[in-house]
Amino acid sequence: MTDVKKKLNYYGDKEGIRKATPLEIAKYKATRIGNRSVADLGCGIGVQLLEFAKVSRDVLGVELDRKYLEFCRKNLENSGLNNVKLVKGDALDSNIIKMTRNYEVINSDPSREKTGYVWNLNDLSPNPKEILRKYDQEDFSFDIPVRFSKKLLPGEPELEYVSLKGEPKRLIIYYGSLKNYELSAISLPSMERIVKGDEELTIPKTTIPETFIYDIDQIISIADLLSDFQKYVGKDFEILEESPQRLLITSNDNLRSSFVLGKYKVLKEYGSLQQLRKDLEKYDYGRIYIRFEIDPKYYYNLKKDLEFNALGIDDIFIFRFGSKYYTSMKEEN
Repeated sequence: MTDVKKKLNYYGDKEGIRKATPLEIAKYKATRIGNRSVADLGCGIGVQLLEFAKVSRDVLGVELDRKYLEFCRKNLENSGLNNVKLVKGDALDSNIIKMTRNYEVINSDPSREKTGYVWNLNDLSPNPKEILRKYDQEDFSFDIPVRFSKKLLPGEPELEYVSLKGEPKRLIIYYGSLKNYELSAISLPSMERIVKGDEELTIPKTTIPETFIYDIDQIISIADLLSDFQKYVGKDFEILEESPQRLLITSNDNLRSSFVLGKYKVLKEYGSLQQLRKDLEKYDYGRIYIRFEIDPKYYYNLKKDLEFNALGIDDIFIFRFGSKYYTSMKEEN
């Protein structure tokens, strides 16, 4: 069996590490749950489990896969922690359920048998609905796919959408006394949070950018928090594009937030790429970045063509809205 070293001395095979909770998220979640005793169902190689153990007084790790359990045991030995018990078993088995009765919090990061935009509870193992039905505890936490439909979730959990370094990572749902909010999005590692409010603002759409174009963390769109984001930043803006690929807004104001991934100063509008290409000769530009949807097989040919006379150092970012093209330069946010 091949060991793959994970930073901070975590071990596992490639698949185990791929499935493991990112360390920044594991640390955050352990802090949020606090010092309560935790049973971690499907603990895998143990990244989340060991972060729980650093703040919780008593932790139980349950894992069905013997290979992952052995990696978890190795990581536990390497950590020096002594408040963790590991057991091999199915989280829905009656014997496992009996073993967890004295633990205050049930945590589960179910395995996913597929990836995509459409999910249901049967795609998750163990099924959170079955965990809620079979376990007697009141406090539960589940990590599920970030684009999971809220309508499919049992009960009335808190919904926490988690983004790590600008990438939407997961939806964490909390039950019982673990609930702090109704719905929110959090950006890690900054810990900046947007909370769902009662008032819903109507944000206009446009195809004409103002002074700045802003690339916004998609977690805001996924969580349906764009109106609350506007209230949070306290500035007016309009939507240029909201799609599964990106969320772009425009404003004459400076917007400051960890959810702002990029800020671009608009330079000029063009009616065609031919006009834009000819005008590029006036710029002391270097690399060209195409920021609109294009068939991948044409992307590099277009980029190479636009960079043909590139002798400078300034990067140019090209956007397309409606039938118009816009050159821009990235600014510090």
